[in-house]
Amino acid sequence: MRSNETSLDFCKRFVLCLAISATLLISIGCAGCLSRQSQPTTITSDQLEIRNKYFFNYNGTSFLTGIVVNKATVGLVNVNLQAEGYANDTVYERGHAGPDTGIKSMIPPNESSPFMIKMVPVASQSNNTIPSANLQGNVNVTKTSGTTGRVASQTSNQTIQTSAQKPQLSYRIEPQIKSLSSTQPYPLSAINTKAAAFNQAINVSGEIYNEGNENVSSSIVAAVFYQENGTVLGVFTGSPQGDLGPKKTAPFQIDVQTSAFPIKPAKTEIYAYQLVD
Repeated sequence: MRSNETSLDFCKRFVLCLAISATLLISIGCAGCLSRQSQPTTITSDQLEIRNKYFFNYNGTSFLTGIVVNKATVGLVNVNLQAEGYANDTVYERGHAGPDTGIKSMIPPNESSPFMIKMVPVASQSNNTIPSANLQGNVNVTKTSGTTGRVASQTSNQTIQTSAQKPQLSYRIEPQIKSLSSTQPYPLSAINTKAAAFNQAINVSGEIYNEGNENVSSSIVAAVFYQENGTVLGVFTGSPQGDLGPKKTAPFQIDVQTSAFPIKPAKTEIYAYQLVD
């Protein structure tokens, strides 16, 4: 009789353990679902802002520059900017900026990244009509006496003649992101940097230091030139020479031909970041 009671008690305890385990598994699974659902998939104007927008033309090519500011409470991952130059509801130029062109792959909250967009003429103006208004609205260029101008707010209706072959173009920028993240960017830093102008070129060189504990095989180093007032004149990128092991350095060099890009920067910023899939 005692043996039967012991077997019954064992069965009860076993069933109770299974019930507790199932409850724990359900709780963990639900927690994971809540975590995934809490990550927004769209970007809004109160999460990202584009400031100090600027337009200039070098040798017939239009460029847009500015600063991307993260106003969200978490990091922005892989910000991409799509730009269009248009007139009379027809697109004449398109351009792009992203982590491959100098926008930091992860922008923490309340931090920013400069950008430069090179505009390229579209192959044909047929069927290149302007889509509906986007986050930033229509970004117009303030008219100036030369070939540069500060991009005004979307309420401005002034434009600038970009070339004799084109009508007066207005520009707009649509930001996109891959995801939001609560993690910090992988720690890469530019050290022993220097910038020197010679032979119609600006040479920027130095080393990238891997402060973390992982091997970095894909990274970007960017050199940003500014006017005294903080206006971005240009963003130029390169890559470290070789992989970056933990606590190791790798040299880099970026050459900007001032004969093709005649800029005279008042200050230079150099930074590096790991590319994020």
